[in-house]
Amino acid sequence: MTETVTTLGTPLAVPQKGRAGGFLALAGAAVLLAGGGVGAYFVLGHTTNAAAAVATAVQESLNRKTADLSMHISASAAGTTATITGTGSMDFATNAVNLTMNINAGGQSITERAVYDGATIFVNLGSLVGLAAPGKSWVSIDTGQPTSGAGGVGGTGGTVGNPTAMLKLLGAQGNQVVALGSSMVNGVSVQGYTVHLTPASITKDLSEAHLPSWMKQAVSTVQSPDVTEDVYIDGSNQLLSVVATVHARANNQNVVENTSMDFSNYGTSVAIVDPPPNDVVSFSQFQQDAAAKNAASST
Repeated sequence: MTETVTTLGTPLAVPQKGRAGGFLALAGAAVLLAGGGVGAYFVLGHTTNAAAAVATAVQESLNRKTADLSMHISASAAGTTATITGTGSMDFATNAVNLTMNINAGGQSITERAVYDGATIFVNLGSLVGLAAPGKSWVSIDTGQPTSGAGGVGGTGGTVGNPTAMLKLLGAQGNQVVALGSSMVNGVSVQGYTVHLTPASITKDLSEAHLPSWMKQAVSTVQSPDVTEDVYIDGSNQLLSVVATVHARANNQNVVENTSMDFSNYGTSVAIVDPPPNDVVSFSQFQQDAAAKNAASST
């Protein structure tokens, strides 16, 4: 038996203890989280001084080419909570991200690596992938998004699941941005801004994205999304932290997702490399192999 948690349109199957194929189900859930549930959609307006300040900070951050990232995500639905903590590096110029994450769901925990390379996400679950696809350790996900470099804040490139692309959306047109004033975040003096995204603006953003069919189907289950985000900018006019809260209904369940992303070490050298092709299985093939393994183990 499984329950389902949805993180901004991505179903997470949470296996119950003692069930055959549980770790394969958790492996599939981890792949889906990387493909569609890492972070929220950042769409801020630019018609006010507050929004202009955010857009300027996004551009200044992108101009530094790289940054380190630390994040925490908590998603809950139907009495079940899944959490993700992770660290990594981002290359804005090539729209690439390298993350190491720990995922906890249904009393189980796994460590995952994810490499975002433009339109493609590669997810490494270690030996769990090999349980379904022998000899493979990475799953590739095509998000259907065009690949682009950093460019300006208006050129978002790939959006879904990619923290780099999400940053670019901070400067895109959308809802009103309100200044929060000065405060301290992680021991640093910052200026804060908040935005409330309407369901209409989120729906518009998703409708304009070039999503593959399976991701469109997942997104279509989300109803009445309500998103509030706080953005914190340091004295160098760079993004220090983004904190987002999402309330929505998906599959007739109330869903709450809290995401925090902290940025540091702008401009340092990073190396983000795709896995060897022979180690990679496509997401569609992984689904088929995992389903076959689960069916065999239940007989």
